Amino acid sequence: MNMKDKNISVTFDVPIGSYRVNKEDYIYFNSDLNKFIGKECQKIMTSIDCDLLQHKKSKKLLRIGEYKHIGEGVGNQQNDVLKEIARLFKWAMDNGYDRKLECNLIRGNYPFLKLDVYDYVTNSNFTLEGDDVKKYLTIEL
Repeated sequence: MNMKDKNISVTFDVPIGSYRVNKEDYIYFNSDLNKFIGKECQKIMTSIDCDLLQHKKSKKLLRIGEYKHIGEGVGNQQNDVLKEIARLFKWAMDNGYDRKLECNLIRGNYPFLKLDVYDYVTNSNFTLEGDDVKKYLTIEL
């Protein structure tokens, strides 16, 4: 590989009859179902994938997270859906639900030495660095 190249090529076999057969199918759609909805259903609603769903019984916490690289944008519809989830979570906690519910936008780049997190429920930002990154991601913070 020429060291000036900024990309590498990756090839792999796709089973005969697979519903996902091209680059977009594997990069844009996280599942066959999402491809079907995106390509073959009417565009009359928002349909997004969930990057992170965590539940830790011992901490009584349920977290939904959307992951983006540093500088990567959040689509308007995706942002609206996350706000709606946060509204539902806040309502549940305000009305006696006995778990902590989080809906977060998590930004960082591998190897994740730092994460910037926006909490949709509390409308606040926080930054995690070093060991706190893994503690957050394993719900130990």
